[in-house]
Amino acid sequence: MTLTIGTLRAEPGRKIRGVLPADLGTTTVEVPVILVNGARPGPRVVITGGVHGGEFIGVDATTRLAGLLEPQEV
Repeated sequence: MTLTIGTLRAEPGRKIRGVLPADLGTTTVEVPVILVNGARPGPRVVITGGVHGGEFIGVDATTRLAGLLEPQEV
């Protein structure tokens, strides 16, 4: 199953990095997104970081985790 968020698409067994626009009313920012699509079918999980603007540890943790995940092992 292909994972799709906005214009980003990750086929099975692929890791995709990109950005998606977020309209904040007075400005638009680019939000980084990493899709890790496992090579085998199974359960899915979403991990978010940066829900609150001043909390950087969650952003760092999710970025590090995404970097460590290999689609062939998921």
